[in-house]
Amino acid sequence: MLAAIDNKMDVMIGNNVPGLGAIALQVAVDALDGKQVPMETKVTPGFFSLDDSVDIGYPVVQIKEGENAFRELPGALDWPALPSDFQPQVTIDEISNYKQ
Repeated sequence: MLAAIDNKMDVMIGNNVPGLGAIALQVAVDALDGKQVPMETKVTPGFFSLDDSVDIGYPVVQIKEGENAFRELPGALDWPALPSDFQPQVTIDEISNYKQ
């Protein structure tokens, strides 16, 4: 995402939700606890662009340094790691402070 910022690129970046495994695990735990779980789980993808006014049928989040693009973290970091409607949420500090 930093490349998009630095080069003022006209791009749409799709985030493949790195926390997809956490979502699947929650469904499995709920099923093992005897709860009714849906046969399908819709995961809201993340779409990011410098121009958040683009209409693609899903919300588009504007790429902003310090919010979803970080110079001090690895360039391949996909943030956010989980959709905003999934709990619990993690913070960028929780996943980037390896000494905790």
